[in-house]
Amino acid sequence: MRQKVGPYIFLWAVLLTASKAFCETYGTSSVMFLNEEASPECFAKAGVCSFSVNSAGAAFSNPGLLGHMTESAFSLSYWNAPDGIGKYGMASFIYSAGQYGSFNLSYLGYNSGSETFYDLSGNQYNLNLQQDYAISGGWGIPFDERLFWGFKAKSVTSSLAEKYKANSMTFATGAVYKSLDDFFSASFLLDNFGGSLNYRYEDEKLPTSAKVESGIRYFSKSQTLALGISAKKILKENFIEKGVGAEIEFNKMPFVLMGGYKNSYGGNFITAGFAFKIAGLRIDYAAQFPDTFGNGTHRIGLSFNFSSHNDGDRAVIYAKRDLKRKAEVLSLKHIKMNEKNFVRDRKEDNLKAVKEAQKEEKKKNTKENEESKEVKTQIKPKETQPVKKEKKQEKKEVYWQDWLLLP
Repeated sequence: MRQKVGPYIFLWAVLLTASKAFCETYGTSSVMFLNEEASPECFAKAGVCSFSVNSAGAAFSNPGLLGHMTESAFSLSYWNAPDGIGKYGMASFIYSAGQYGSFNLSYLGYNSGSETFYDLSGNQYNLNLQQDYAISGGWGIPFDERLFWGFKAKSVTSSLAEKYKANSMTFATGAVYKSLDDFFSASFLLDNFGGSLNYRYEDEKLPTSAKVESGIRYFSKSQTLALGISAKKILKENFIEKGVGAEIEFNKMPFVLMGGYKNSYGGNFITAGFAFKIAGLRIDYAAQFPDTFGNGTHRIGLSFNFSSHNDGDRAVIYAKRDLKRKAEVLSLKHIKMNEKNFVRDRKEDNLKAVKEAQKEEKKKNTKENEESKEVKTQIKPKETQPVKKEKKQEKKEVYWQDWLLLP
């Protein structure tokens, strides 16, 4: 009996998943999960993240940032859909290969949850309306001192109503411009171009989108302040999503505060978040405040950079990639930002050297004293031992003489 209502189930699944996609990501495709902002760091800043430095989450969003990465890193994130039923997950790993750029392997998944259906006989059963995932591989390299480029290939698999499956290949490419000191940045992203999902009753093109961003990142000795804007358009839609994002990172404390405002398909939204950083570990929390229709959501993420590089370390890596001007600017900036630390370190090094010299001098004097004592002890037994022996001998002679004189 279920086979006869198969086309209707498929139609219900398409309509429900499309409506879910519209409510959750504000588009009309059933695979709008591909346009989700998977990184909590970027989501908290209303999708603005091109000004980020060595961020695995930002590099997942735009492969152009892979060319700017100087560290190997991984990133994980998880969040619920605004309806409270659907679930998303992302995992991404980046390997920095030095002069050969950076490579990326990532996973993005979506599960809509199950719905209750009744067949024509009145029997009840549950169906998982939609389950999608994309596995992608990417590569990014620097074109010159200021321009970085990346490319990503994705394998997309989608399942509707647990029986209608389709898969396709799609691609993404991005370019990022950054000034030599990373103060100014601009980026372009073309995502999900090419490919379509061929279900049993329908052929659906993937939601190709284009995005541009621009931002600044101001460095001071106490904090780092970043501000940026973005505009994103799904090519088959008439609406342009716009966003403004900012973050402040405290250099002497392990906290980062983030916030943003975006004008999206479903309305205007305020986003916010914070991150806790220690060594290479970063834990992110992001939230989108609910609007009139209750489209609020929370996201958590964890990322880890395998080597915590400051500007000085990055300068060394860029020099190995033959980006000498960028390496020079970053090294000078690192010296300027850490001038007090360098002076303090020099004082500490000098004090340490003085203490070491004093310690060596004391050790030398102690050794000389011990040697002189050994010489004295070696001479003293030679003078005293014969005398003691003679005295003992005299005592013995006296004793035996007295014993012989006894009656």
